[in-house]
Amino acid sequence: MRLSSKKFLDYFTNPHSTEEMPVIDRHVMKKKKFYLYKKGVVLCLITIIQRKCDKIVMKKQENDEQMEKKFAIVKNGAKMEEKAKDTMGGGRMQYEGQICRAPMERGSYMLPVAVGCSYNACKFCTLFKHLQYRELPIAQIEEELQRVKGLNGRPRRVFLGDGNAFGMKTERLLKILKLVREYFPDVAEVNMDATVTNIQEKSDVELKKLWEAGVRHLYLGIESGLPDVLEWMHKDHTLEEAYTAIDRIKRAGMIYDAHIMTGVAGRGRGTENAEKTAEFLNVTRPRHVINFSMFLHQEAPLYRDIEQGNFLPADELENLLEEKCLLEHLQVDGLKYDGFHDFVQFRVRGTFPEDREKMLRKVEEAIEKNKKEKPVFAVI
Repeated sequence: MRLSSKKFLDYFTNPHSTEEMPVIDRHVMKKKKFYLYKKGVVLCLITIIQRKCDKIVMKKQENDEQMEKKFAIVKNGAKMEEKAKDTMGGGRMQYEGQICRAPMERGSYMLPVAVGCSYNACKFCTLFKHLQYRELPIAQIEEELQRVKGLNGRPRRVFLGDGNAFGMKTERLLKILKLVREYFPDVAEVNMDATVTNIQEKSDVELKKLWEAGVRHLYLGIESGLPDVLEWMHKDHTLEEAYTAIDRIKRAGMIYDAHIMTGVAGRGRGTENAEKTAEFLNVTRPRHVINFSMFLHQEAPLYRDIEQGNFLPADELENLLEEKCLLEHLQVDGLKYDGFHDFVQFRVRGTFPEDREKMLRKVEEAIEKNKKEKPVFAVI
């Protein structure tokens, strides 16, 4: 009796098979055993390949989940409550929105004084689009100070959140600064984000009073040294206004730090933007420069321009080339530089002039690496 190969395979591989062990002559059995051996090897190989594929899929899913978590707040664009652990260690504060501050402020105690950004009109930005700007009650601010003091917190630096805390009226800022001093007499400096307009709205006398009350670093979103780019991106200032505002806060004793962005001028304009931005920074001489490669957020107003063909975005390779050009042209002794390209997981930082060559070598390595890859656009 000859049995089909399928029945033999079914008998040995299916535990629920209803087939009885076939009875056949030795020659047939020898041929069938060899056949089964080959089939078994194939099955093992299929199983091994399938398991490897499963692992690859699972790894990709894990990576996707990590990326989703990384950009969850930005992607959702929905109002949310974020419980953020403060830097005093041990307590928690209620913070509405996404915590956003310069890297050099990570060691500062972040004191929420407002929610959102009072300007909130930059084309590329979605950080605060889901938030209705409002200033927190003084009583709530004092409760937060009491909480940290109760945890034996002794901050030396305080950062006032949110998007542009310097935009609050001078009288209100002075009240908050007085409370900070009352609860933490050892605080050496109070820092915050600001816009050029915020500075314009304050008199020289007000600026001096704020410095005397402890305000030191103001982080300004300069973004670009090209006038048409500032206008296109709906920034709140012109270059001339920025020059004037920065000069005024420096004369009051405050320290100016600049936020800029590679890619903000669009495709084909990286070198031009780098040269003009370096020119602006060389004149205004900030203490810190924080350079982010611009995200192309699908919910940002800028993305509509991209879809309509009115703005051609630069890829991350062009942004790296722009950063290289910027580093070559910066001439500010003592400047602390920090550059980020989150989408290609690259960061370069150092102090001018001593770290210039080291930073340039690092950027050049990243450029060579990305030349071998497909173009990457920082779309989220």
